[in-house]
Amino acid sequence: MEHKHSLSPASLLNYVHDYIIFFDWLVSSGYHEGPVSDIPLDLLNKLRVQDITKFRSHLVRDQGNADNTINRKYASLVSLFKYLSDIAEHENLTPYLTRNVMAKVEMTTDKVDNDAKANNIKSYILRDDDFEKFREFVAFEFGQQPKLHGTTKRFHTLNRERDTAIISLILGSGMRVSELVGLNEEDIDMDSNSMTVSRKGGKTSVIYFSDIAKADLKDYISVRKRKYKPEKTTRALLLPSQESINWKEGRLTVRAVQKLVEKYAKAFGRPSLT
Repeated sequence: MEHKHSLSPASLLNYVHDYIIFFDWLVSSGYHEGPVSDIPLDLLNKLRVQDITKFRSHLVRDQGNADNTINRKYASLVSLFKYLSDIAEHENLTPYLTRNVMAKVEMTTDKVDNDAKANNIKSYILRDDDFEKFREFVAFEFGQQPKLHGTTKRFHTLNRERDTAIISLILGSGMRVSELVGLNEEDIDMDSNSMTVSRKGGKTSVIYFSDIAKADLKDYISVRKRKYKPEKTTRALLLPSQESINWKEGRLTVRAVQKLVEKYAKAFGRPSLT
């Protein structure tokens, strides 16, 4: 874990979780009698490819893991065995392991060819002028649909500037939704088209946004206090509508943003957009 100090705490925790599953399996399967902490390095040295295949069967049968999850666990073991055989050394400069069984194990690969992947992913992304078309749809065309329910139309009128700013910021900066909803008013610098966001692992970064996003953000800020009536102590930039079901004071949630994107994407004819 110390060797992987550059990874986020969440990633390190996933590695630890994968190792616990593997070592617990070694004990429960009779490879070692005694506590996990006493498993000797020599046991790892003597594992065969067949043993790793048995571990995979355990992941499928007992853990119910899909191929992508198994590949992640395998990748954790690949990393561990590589460290023990190629990097870590005893005081006499000999490696901890003299044999790396994971170097002989094949990973399960996705059998979908690249063309099929490319065709499949088209439904999930916006390209070229689709960016501006979707933004225009959210800002204006959604509310002009002839068969739109009255309540839905009223909600769009109320939240139009906010929702357009959300779409513009995501498309015009590439930021994560969690970073978006975590924004406070003071995080925005209109002069430099930038914002300070909190990233994974407690780090902060400066992200730049487009001029279109800047204009949409200004439109939202101009109506923010009038439409959302925030408390004086509220720092959150993006606020929930008080007319929303289960409204409570605070910032807009990640799930709320996901739902509004789903709503607009479906009406736009691209229901797979995320």
